[in-house]
Amino acid sequence: MAHEDPTSEEPHSETPDGEAQPSGPEELSVDPDMRKVLSQLEALGGPGFNQMSPTEARNFSEAFANPSPTTQAVEFVNDIDIPGPAGSIPARLYHPSPGTSCPLVVAFHGGGWVLGSIDSYDDECRMMSTMAKVAVLSVGYRLAPEHPYPAAVDDAFAALCWAYEHADELEVDSSRMAVAGSSAGANLAAVCTLLARDQGAPPIRFQLLVYPVTDADFERPTMYAFEKGFLLEREDMIWFWNHYCPNHSDRTHFKASPLRAPTLVGLPPAYLALASLDPLLEEGLDYGTRLQQEGVRCTIRVARGFIHGFFQMTGSCPGAMDEIEMAYTALAEELYR
Repeated sequence: MAHEDPTSEEPHSETPDGEAQPSGPEELSVDPDMRKVLSQLEALGGPGFNQMSPTEARNFSEAFANPSPTTQAVEFVNDIDIPGPAGSIPARLYHPSPGTSCPLVVAFHGGGWVLGSIDSYDDECRMMSTMAKVAVLSVGYRLAPEHPYPAAVDDAFAALCWAYEHADELEVDSSRMAVAGSSAGANLAAVCTLLARDQGAPPIRFQLLVYPVTDADFERPTMYAFEKGFLLEREDMIWFWNHYCPNHSDRTHFKASPLRAPTLVGLPPAYLALASLDPLLEEGLDYGTRLQQEGVRCTIRVARGFIHGFFQMTGSCPGAMDEIEMAYTALAEELYR
């Protein structure tokens, strides 16, 4: 699906007829606080991810993950190991009210399948647990290039299935499960819903996809409109995909590019939180639109003036918290229906 003028996209919201509609004619601009973040990044100089080794990129990413943490206290936090297809998978459980059963969100960090960790995702998971009053299981799937596609998918789905089978042990309600993720983690979350649908389990009630990677396509207009100067660059995405899925023929499979799934019918309701200044904007819009067209209840929210990664920038960009609260409110409303 083409979007002729990607720089004019407005926030979208769910409407009774299921189609995404612009919320107003306001002109796009960079959020003032986000502009400061971009200026600070520019002042740092240095190479982009695409000019670093995976190790160098990981070190930079961990340092930048949340420069001003807004860590929230969660009643119970525990690191656990989950049996996986190639050994144990590290995970971290956040439970807002131990001793009681509550909904569970199985969550996957971002980082282009190369970067990121349970630790870098800690603040988002804490906010998700406290704001939505849900348990969160953060999954430390294997990273590329050491473990290329489909290792991350295999770990993600194995962890989801394990959580469903061990719901009592985790003190969660297996009938109220969701998946969530940011960027590459949202890609894994989306793929997990497709696998769960096709295999008949686990039952997923909701999917929260934050600026998801949905397609291995670097020729979309937003890839060029925001190819430099907005943290995530087009060349970075090429770099990530080359590490994660070096076999180009694999990239057409839905387990790599969920937008290319033959059908999205039967998937759980979704909330897509997108950024207006993100190279991934158009593939996110296309995925949300396809969900709606194929009968899946889906809210598409485009945050004006924000860049990729804004969920981790609450310390530098207070306005990001409004978008986060909307997303987690939607998550809670669905799981507590």
